[in-house]
Amino acid sequence: MDRHDIMHRFANLKAGRNGHISAGNVKYEGRNYYSYGTIFGQWLDVKKRVVAIFDGPTSISSGKHKLTWATFPGGVHVFPLDFEGSYSYGWHHCNLIGAWADDDSDFKLNHRMIMIRHYVRRIYNQLRNIRDLSRKDDANVNFGSWMYVEELCGLYRDTSISKYLKWEKDKELKKLAKMLNDDEERNVAVLVDALFGEGTFLAYMNRTEKSRKAERTREKMVAICHRLGIQSPYENVWFGSYMPTKLKTKDIRKLTPAERLDLHFKALEYISRSNEEQTRQRKYFKGKDRAFQYITGIKVERDYYPRWGCSMPIINSVHNMFTGRDYNLARPCPGYLTWCDIEVNFDYDQFRNSENKEEWIRNFYAKCEEVERNVRAISTLRKIKAHTKDKRCCGNVLYVIDDYFEANVPMGERDVCVDFIRRQDEYSHNYELQTRAEEIARAKREEERKREIEYRQKIKAEQIEECRSRGLDGCRDLWRNHFMEIGNALCFCNKDVDDAEFFFGGNVLLRLSLSGNAIETSKHISIPVEKCKKMWKIVQKWHNDPSSFKPCEINTLSSGKYTIVSYKDDILTSGCHQIPYMEMERVMSMVN
Repeated sequence: MDRHDIMHRFANLKAGRNGHISAGNVKYEGRNYYSYGTIFGQWLDVKKRVVAIFDGPTSISSGKHKLTWATFPGGVHVFPLDFEGSYSYGWHHCNLIGAWADDDSDFKLNHRMIMIRHYVRRIYNQLRNIRDLSRKDDANVNFGSWMYVEELCGLYRDTSISKYLKWEKDKELKKLAKMLNDDEERNVAVLVDALFGEGTFLAYMNRTEKSRKAERTREKMVAICHRLGIQSPYENVWFGSYMPTKLKTKDIRKLTPAERLDLHFKALEYISRSNEEQTRQRKYFKGKDRAFQYITGIKVERDYYPRWGCSMPIINSVHNMFTGRDYNLARPCPGYLTWCDIEVNFDYDQFRNSENKEEWIRNFYAKCEEVERNVRAISTLRKIKAHTKDKRCCGNVLYVIDDYFEANVPMGERDVCVDFIRRQDEYSHNYELQTRAEEIARAKREEERKREIEYRQKIKAEQIEECRSRGLDGCRDLWRNHFMEIGNALCFCNKDVDDAEFFFGGNVLLRLSLSGNAIETSKHISIPVEKCKKMWKIVQKWHNDPSSFKPCEINTLSSGKYTIVSYKDDILTSGCHQIPYMEMERVMSMVN
């Protein structure tokens, strides 16, 4: 018995002898149907066949337990309810009888008044959204809840709208129910203005005019795209009947009639190819399933919707068409072995491309026979709990042949198990030799890597020493050649040298990045080389005519935009950077 049986029993009032029945997290007890501990269904009146079901939001697991109108047989009056509970961790439910009244045995007038209020409040909340929110969809008020009110009043003589108006204390709900009872006043604009003041609906329409206009534009663009045969920019899902493009809305509007006609023919060609591809895929899968059934004897039940990547079912048995033998390939364990095969895969592409189909099939059966022997050996060794070695090979246990093995292995399985252990030991031995060879090769590569690092460090030390021997300009090259940071390069200079002399009157140096696609400053700013080339032409004009300077901006790689504020005495100033002309000239000569 599962949850579907519980739903069926609740819908047909078949609770059993003790009035209690459950399956998993679903339960039917008394008049209530539970999902976990929350009431998702309740029989209000068995005689008149009136039932309440929960229709509010749920979790993924509880959503599978929800009842629908189709669950109940004909003649049952189904009322959807969505109450917020204060006792079930704030969960919603449809518990009406027993939640507000002391006597929970009858469906009383008070319960029916609560139901009418619930449906009136549903409509009221939708109208209130029009007043408070600005989404255009809020005007789509659903008056379907009022149908349940009329149905409830038709079932019970003591229940009517006039009695509800006397019972209700909320003035706004009472006013709304009175207007809803009149078909002529059941209009969204009339109701909103009557409840929240004259002009409220007009203010909403003005407030949402922009979104409605955007919706009309969107619908128009979708219609244009579909006439052209292309996918609309507003559609994120691929449709097989339309050609996907990277065109945006503004690009589609700018298309000339000739360009639209050309795009339309391209779309027709694309759709034709797509249909041909679907036909080819469908034919491919039919051939694959027929070949699989012909060779293995297993029939595949598949929906032939074209899709690549559909895998074949797990092969547990294969029938040899030549000898009539059946191979039992049921895996003895959920895991896998790395040194032997315990499953068979059917490669249809390899079969289709083979020149000799009969030879391929015989090789496939030979593989099945080999796998069957492995499966038999593993199953037998595990069944008798054969002894294993202390070491492992690739995470797999290694079985041994000893006195316990000789005494417990059945005679019919002895040869299979002995051959299995022999091949296991052979693979383990070869694996150890291979592992040892790989360790020796790895140690050799590590030694060569260390020698290479030492050689590079030696060359770098020689280059640093050569830069230091060249005085002040060599110290600058320590940073330019990426040997050290700018602060360490300054430490190698004479103490009498000030920063202005070190930076040629500015406060930064320039260098090429290691990748060669950017120019870096000593203040950790990077600028693409292409942008620097364009900027260099402007700087040369300023160098020849300083009066032609105009402030401008330049984009960096990761620090945003920098504004060049001045160019004076051949020093460019941008933010905290002061770059001398001769330093810019030196670095640009390296990239031009």
